[in-house]
Amino acid sequence: MKVALTGSNGFLGAHIVKKFVDEGHEVIALVRPSADTGTLDAHDKLYIESIDYKGNLTNRFLEIKEKYGELDLFIHNAGVTVSLNPVEYFEINTDLSEKIVKSVEACNWIKDSGKILHVSSLTARGPVGVNKPVSKYGESKLKAETFFKESKYEHLIIRPTAIYGAGDYAFLPLIKGANRKVYPLTNSEQKMSMIHGKDLANMILVESAKSTGTLHAADGKTYLHSEFASTLSKILNKKVYTIPIPTFLSKLILSLSDVWHKLINKRPSITKEKFLEISMDWNQHEYDEVVYSQVPCEVSLEEGFKDAYDFYKAKKLI
Repeated sequence: MKVALTGSNGFLGAHIVKKFVDEGHEVIALVRPSADTGTLDAHDKLYIESIDYKGNLTNRFLEIKEKYGELDLFIHNAGVTVSLNPVEYFEINTDLSEKIVKSVEACNWIKDSGKILHVSSLTARGPVGVNKPVSKYGESKLKAETFFKESKYEHLIIRPTAIYGAGDYAFLPLIKGANRKVYPLTNSEQKMSMIHGKDLANMILVESAKSTGTLHAADGKTYLHSEFASTLSKILNKKVYTIPIPTFLSKLILSLSDVWHKLINKRPSITKEKFLEISMDWNQHEYDEVVYSQVPCEVSLEEGFKDAYDFYKAKKLI
């Protein structure tokens, strides 16, 4: 199978690339000209092509098509997950998705028997009991799905829950705090779901060959903060203490953080809006009306957090 993938050098993208090439598929990794491709291991079935997404995508895709031929699968994985500017979510997650789908169609890059796949987000559905996006990020991902559903190709939309593992930086603040024996929490009863990057990459590989429509992705387990804290205690070999923090105080701290990061023009690891979103319940896999992939996951929470911890330590972030 011949596959093209946007966001190839990112956390999840690197896992997807590795999974597909390890299984014998040819992968065209589409990356921005300034992208760090150090996350991609050299492989005789991996071809790296730079893309200026602000330029003429149709012409660039035609050039790549002439070089490698038609695709069996196009995966759109690139996007922005945290921003202080709501407009950026829609420019990158929504408008760019539309541009990519239309450009792929314009140059007839995918075979008639092929498929286009979009890595969306569980936030496009929204938390339990709400069933709609509660953030601009979720809204931008939901709107982007429309372009894949309306594509002339067969489509598959994957909506993963929180993704973690080596290469991810979203859980760095949590693990750094645990390394100092502190685990702050605002709601001890919050129900969460997770999926490791390796398991999600395998799920994408398997489902891309047989499924269409919209599938949600998680490891099938429901987690509480107490389990996170106890798991980190085992990994770090030290007692990690849960420290209750009132919600109003968390909001205040993050509001000040948002202001500070705007002043220094730096993207934060979490914003107030993102906190309000992720602090809700995300255990949709317990409900029958939500269709989840049935591809089994193999990475346990302990293995996944250990994987992430070792990565942070190697990068001298802990």
